[in-house]
Amino acid sequence: YNLVRKEGIRQRSTLGILRSDYMLHDGKDGSPLVPRQVEINTIASSFGALSEKVAGMHRYLVGRVPDMGLNDKDLPPNAPVAGIA
Repeated sequence: YNLVRKEGIRQRSTLGILRSDYMLHDGKDGSPLVPRQVEINTIASSFGALSEKVAGMHRYLVGRVPDMGLNDKDLPPNAPVAGIA
């Protein structure tokens, strides 16, 4: 750290890929539910590709158990790679 600081920082810019997690807050007073941020995470850039693969696996598994009444159309789309790039 000290050596790098002494030599000078060569990289002027950095890119952070962040994920924010939200939950709906219920004020218990009849007011509408309000999204509240509960967490922020840094993630590796490979996480997007991995989560797309996991979503594909979920679709595959849902198709393997038709007697459970699940349908892969019920699963939300998940294509984060396009958003990250």
